[in-house]
Amino acid sequence: MSKDKSRNESPKQPLHVSVQRAIDDFFHQLGDAPVTNLYDMVLAEVERPVIKTVLQQADFKQTKAAYILGLNRGTLRSKIRQYQLDTWIAQQKNNKE
Repeated sequence: MSKDKSRNESPKQPLHVSVQRAIDDFFHQLGDAPVTNLYDMVLAEVERPVIKTVLQQADFKQTKAAYILGLNRGTLRSKIRQYQLDTWIAQQKNNKE
């Protein structure tokens, strides 16, 4: 069964349920290892794929993606640089041609 098909057949659940499960799994995998800067780490782990997905949905139009994300375009550009997504964006655009 394809990934998309299984996603469509599963019952819809709020995003926070998936996030909670992922964080619970993360702590389970850590065991007794100490954790610091969890908040920043979670934001970075979530923000990058959110930006990538929204850019794809917006056909790589940064103004549209910024609008969807509720950011101004300059902030989106900063995050694209922060997560080093410029090369990925260029590759995705080339693949579409």
